[in-house]
Amino acid sequence: MKQYLSVLHFIFCLNTIFAQQTQILTEIDSFGNNPGNLKFFVHSKTSSTKLPLVVVLHGCGENAKAVSELTGWNKLADINEFIVIYPQQKLVNNPNLCFNWFANRDNEKGKGECESIFEMITFALKKYPIDTSKIFITGLSAGAAMSVVMTATHPELFKCGAIFAGGAYKIAIDAVDGLIALRGKNIFQKKG
Repeated sequence: MKQYLSVLHFIFCLNTIFAQQTQILTEIDSFGNNPGNLKFFVHSKTSSTKLPLVVVLHGCGENAKAVSELTGWNKLADINEFIVIYPQQKLVNNPNLCFNWFANRDNEKGKGECESIFEMITFALKKYPIDTSKIFITGLSAGAAMSVVMTATHPELFKCGAIFAGGAYKIAIDAVDGLIALRGKNIFQKKG
């Protein structure tokens, strides 16, 4: 019985170590211009060949750690050999931790959060062995809407984007319109 428990304990420890290794995120404090005041996390591996890059944008109320754990992107990256970067919103920028995809100061090329995410990708291209023909972006909710911003403002950069519960580019001009748009309502319909 002791031997059986020892084996189970060993397997549990290995599983815990593996799970922790696949969830490791490295925070990059200095990556270039950061006008959107975002945080930047990366999950990478050493490689002698160029790897694809996936940019993952969290939804409201989430952060890089949560989205990496809930979605399994890091485990997929380890198995399929690609690099994942996670831009993360700060509470000081948005009280709900949503990306500000609806605000002109953040959704235009060269501005705010859009520029910060572009700078993160540029940093990753310089630091890691990335195949520039295989850069992908995905997001959920506000992260999906910011993914749309990125593909609209930098179409030459991305091979493709996967948008889950996001909105069209420039569909909203403020947070209220953004919420209405993400709920599938017509924000242009006259009130009355």
